[in-house]
Amino acid sequence: MIELARYNPKEDAQVLYEIYKTPGFEEFFRRSPIGLGRDDFDKIEEKLQAMFFTVRYHGELVGFITLSCIDTYGMTCQFGLLLDGKYQDYKTDFGNKLCYEVTRYFLNYIFSNSLTNKVSMRFLQTRSDIEHSLTKGGFWKEAHFKDSVFFQGKFCDELEYAITRERFVSEHQRGR
Repeated sequence: MIELARYNPKEDAQVLYEIYKTPGFEEFFRRSPIGLGRDDFDKIEEKLQAMFFTVRYHGELVGFITLSCIDTYGMTCQFGLLLDGKYQDYKTDFGNKLCYEVTRYFLNYIFSNSLTNKVSMRFLQTRSDIEHSLTKGGFWKEAHFKDSVFFQGKFCDELEYAITRERFVSEHQRGR
């Protein structure tokens, strides 16, 4: 069972900070200011101008979601998903990867509880696993940004995939 909750600095800041320091998770923080300290995670939402959520699976904290670039006029937003290493390729009881199930769960939450009409995710072009999961979930490629982020000592391309409320509802009804 997947559960989402708003980020609680008193309970979650230390965990997120430990993940930030862990090699292999740099990509999730690639657009964050360099050199974040422990105290920054107490006010991470304010610092990054984003909303954070915790992700639990069967009661265990397994990751975080960010909601950013919230455009109330255009009714769009971007999200990011970070799962703990052992859950990166974890298969759920439904036979899908946990990242796919969490994404569907989060989209259902956003489209059911806000006026948002389109949600997108931007990620490094080298992450074909993310591209595959998003395509499977009904997302389409919206943009290819050349040399858009300086990451691990070089400029890297990013892809942006998006899904509309209408398409999500259609895909969700078909049980995709």
